[in-house]
Amino acid sequence: DIPEYKLHISQSIIRVAFSKEKVNYTKEKNYEYNFIKRVIEKDVEETFNKYENNFRTLLRKEDLCDDIIKYMFFIFGNSMLIESFIKPVKKLLKNAGLDINCQNISEINDNKLITVEEFNSFFDEMINALFETTPHVIRILLKIFYSSIRKYFSVKENDYNALYTALFFNFIINPRVQQLYSILPNKSNYVKFLNKLVWKAIYNNKFIEDDVQFVVFNESIEINNKKVKNFIEQKIISI
Repeated sequence: DIPEYKLHISQSIIRVAFSKEKVNYTKEKNYEYNFIKRVIEKDVEETFNKYENNFRTLLRKEDLCDDIIKYMFFIFGNSMLIESFIKPVKKLLKNAGLDINCQNISEINDNKLITVEEFNSFFDEMINALFETTPHVIRILLKIFYSSIRKYFSVKENDYNALYTALFFNFIINPRVQQLYSILPNKSNYVKFLNKLVWKAIYNNKFIEDDVQFVVFNESIEINNKKVKNFIEQKIISI
């Protein structure tokens, strides 16, 4: 029962912190911003003290600060998630003849994989939607997250890997989040491979030459990596 209790506690804290009624009890200006800043800085500092200089451990402690940050993504970024990932994926599945709305997705025969052209088109749609729909509170959250990371961790100024982890792997292509919208990578090879391509593009992690079937994606991985980096710099770092 502990995860369920933590969920309710985190949601309640967020509701109070962002409620209009709180002005009757606090005179603090910019309360919401200061709330986000305090939670993130505490979380990043505690992660550094516990796991030392390994930014990949961020948002992995599964404590209250972690949960508050994660649920803020879900509460404020739900429309962004739908527009940038869920709708494009469902369109891909429909065009590929894979009925995402069937009662038993495990029966879907999706041995076919996404093509280079389909992946490039999907990635463009995802990035364009992120530019248009990322809410200001998520942008602020990520900017504070980046500043806090650089304060404690040995991260270069233009190294956005921790931000990629927070936005994409904590949220957008998190299998547990996708399951809420019937996007099931554990049962659909098509979606599983798409998530893998997104992961590789974000980190510019190309296929090795021995992966003869997939090396054709390497050029797209490099091109799309520049697009996601541009999004981070224009919509997050610049604010």
